[in-house]
Amino acid sequence: MVVLGSAYMIGNRVHNLWFRAASVAAVAYLPLAVGVIRAQPVKGYDVKYYNATIRLDRAADSIFGDVTMGAHADSAITSVLQFAKYLTIDSVYIMGGVRSSISWIDTSTGQYVVAFPSAIAPGTAFSVRTFYHGKGTPEPDSWSWGGVTDKDTMMFSMGVGFEVPYTSCTRYWLPCYDLPDDEADSVDLTFITPPGDITASNGILLSNNVTPGGPWGAERIMHWHESHPIATYLLTFASGP
Repeated sequence: MVVLGSAYMIGNRVHNLWFRAASVAAVAYLPLAVGVIRAQPVKGYDVKYYNATIRLDRAADSIFGDVTMGAHADSAITSVLQFAKYLTIDSVYIMGGVRSSISWIDTSTGQYVVAFPSAIAPGTAFSVRTFYHGKGTPEPDSWSWGGVTDKDTMMFSMGVGFEVPYTSCTRYWLPCYDLPDDEADSVDLTFITPPGDITASNGILLSNNVTPGGPWGAERIMHWHESHPIATYLLTFASGP
């Protein structure tokens, strides 16, 4: 059941978190405004959805995630282009469970490819599931704007940086095709935090539950769903008490 009344349940805290998250959407249009338009690679597939579960540990400034990207091949492909920066890729599975390997193309931008055992025919639906972890890391400059910031009692992401030579910094917390030419049709983001924290993100809040277990004795699990096409640089979260 869609939790339409969740904003009332979590009161002013979610309002403050949304204020931070909404600022990302405004800043995200800056690359277009200043004319930062770059040629995108011909990757051979179309992203359909992302479905991620992400554990945020503010005290340790750590991120642990599991993300599945669903896509359709536009042409015969033998690998899938992805991006991840300041993250460790623990394992990757393709086509519902076949373990794969990755090859880094450019570590300065976090560009890598996931290999297929054989070519995928045009029109084939496929998935790439990635397990990963890392530290919450902002853009490495004096602004510390793009990427993930863990400051005071807040951990939050900014989709666009001012100094890095690429449009999106979502690759700092979510392995994905992190270029603006391909918008996922839908995105599901589930965040796991200590029970006293809440997390605001994109779309509609589908569930907000506190359950026993986890490293904190109990944990809050919040599931956000974005049903409209969206580029990765617009994906965001803000988490805190």
